[in-house]
Amino acid sequence: MADSIRNLSNLAALERTGHQTGRTGQEQLRIFRRGEDVGILSRQKQKGTAFESAVVKYLQAVSNDTEGTIRREVLHGKTDEGDIKGLKVNGKPAILECKNYSNYAGHLSDWLEQALNEAGNADADYAFVVFKRRGSGLSTLESIGDQYVLTDLRTLAKIANLGILAPVERFKD
Repeated sequence: MADSIRNLSNLAALERTGHQTGRTGQEQLRIFRRGEDVGILSRQKQKGTAFESAVVKYLQAVSNDTEGTIRREVLHGKTDEGDIKGLKVNGKPAILECKNYSNYAGHLSDWLEQALNEAGNADADYAFVVFKRRGSGLSTLESIGDQYVLTDLRTLAKIANLGILAPVERFKD
């Protein structure tokens, strides 16, 4: 059942239920796969799903991806291939690992390691972590574009050597 709940891209429908989460006024999402009730999505998974969907929406909009090439990815257990695929950097594949945590202190290195491992699983040239910026909503494309992105210096240098980033002029003292 847990795999079914995690495998959101195969879900036929999400339906709001009258079940309360224990917090006043918050509903849970009951999940159906191929017409079969497979359980309730936890609040944390709802937040993650909403964040991933917002990131996909933003990237599709700014890249004019009308065919849905940029998409959320299904989980593959130990061989996960990132949360979002279909993004290209200078024609080469990139994966995004998305994190919607209220506090990211102490998590960044683990998240980046996870993204780099998943890029290897996906045979992607680039790995990025997109993480939620506190105080920035997800209701507009502008606010979604304010989220943070993490990568390592090696990846930045690889992008720069491909001519994607313009050289930075030195400041004169």
